[in-house]
Amino acid sequence: GQLAFANTAFFGIGAYTTAILMHYLGFPYLLAIVASAIMGGVAGFLASVADHFLGLDAGRAIYSEPSSNSSETEIRAILAL
Repeated sequence: GQLAFANTAFFGIGAYTTAILMHYLGFPYLLAIVASAIMGGVAGFLASVADHFLGLDAGRAIYSEPSSNSSETEIRAILAL
């Protein structure tokens, strides 16, 4: 859930960077694309550093193992289909 939204946010940051650089600053297309990739990477890096140092554990919450009761219930529901 959260990880998919994060990827989309970083993609959007890169897209807005390209649009601003090309429209307002007159950057050439290829240079704006490279700058937007760098900006998206920097935003992702800053988010991961914040996650690490603030102890948010967003990655651990996404990939944690469910309890045994809930997984058994999910498996039975899938097999019932």
